[in-house]
Amino acid sequence: MDALGITPLPLASESGVSRQALLRIRLGLEEPRVGTVAAIVRACRRLSGKAVRAADLFDLGEPGTDPHLLLGVTEARKSLPLPLAEGETRLAALMTAHNLYPAQVATASRLSINRVSSYMNGIDDARLRNVRKLRAGLSLLVGRPVKANEVFDLGEDERDPRLRQLQRRGRSATKRQSH
Repeated sequence: MDALGITPLPLASESGVSRQALLRIRLGLEEPRVGTVAAIVRACRRLSGKAVRAADLFDLGEPGTDPHLLLGVTEARKSLPLPLAEGETRLAALMTAHNLYPAQVATASRLSINRVSSYMNGIDDARLRNVRKLRAGLSLLVGRPVKANEVFDLGEDERDPRLRQLQRRGRSATKRQSH
């Protein structure tokens, strides 16, 4: 955030995350959920005007941070189709595309089947430690590096209709202020 020139008060206001929660996250006292990460990323994008990625702000366990899990994996990543089917999560789309079952993903990710199913069905919002576990487990199952934004909406995909809707709202608010 400092490198982007964003201070806590505007970030809290724009993201809907309290300044206290932002401080706890920055100090490592609290691990944010995926929805909080997405809100912070979207707010940083709007405030800075730059293409901020979740991996720029948070440790997502991407291949650059834990290469020992992915040695020798060089296959290009398959992009997920957006928009997703109505009610479908990114995790469900990825699992379907690779014919994976919740039990397989749970075992490889070291998570319970119930937890994987709740993420897959959009019932629960994952904490970052579970995002890292899922990303690592899916990478092993798929045989290539799986990025965290392939598994969850982290607020950084311009093709995502929800992001476009937020951008339109931001432009119309700016137009109202200038008149």
